[in-house]
Amino acid sequence: MKFRITPSSFPSDPIGHVGNQFFHGLIGAGAMAILPMSWWSMIGVAVVYFVGIEGPQIRDNNTRRVLADSVEDAMHVSMGAILVLTGAEWAIPAWLAVLGVGAWFRT
Repeated sequence: MKFRITPSSFPSDPIGHVGNQFFHGLIGAGAMAILPMSWWSMIGVAVVYFVGIEGPQIRDNNTRRVLADSVEDAMHVSMGAILVLTGAEWAIPAWLAVLGVGAWFRT
């Protein structure tokens, strides 16, 4: 059975990219909100997301674009998890900077 979700790298839509990756971050933040607060939980969220959600896309559509999009999505899930886990003041500006760079590449 072919995985039906296609990569959403938003090649020329910076606003779409920011919205998409923001919600990937919310996946990570939400997962951390219900798991025990530890670095192992954060790593688990990233690994389970990458293997369970992005893995089938990579398997079914093995291209550089799909792999890059999958890694980027997993990174934003991890950033959301880090925000909740650390509560660090640097985490939000760091995530906003990463979102900004991604949007800039799509202009």
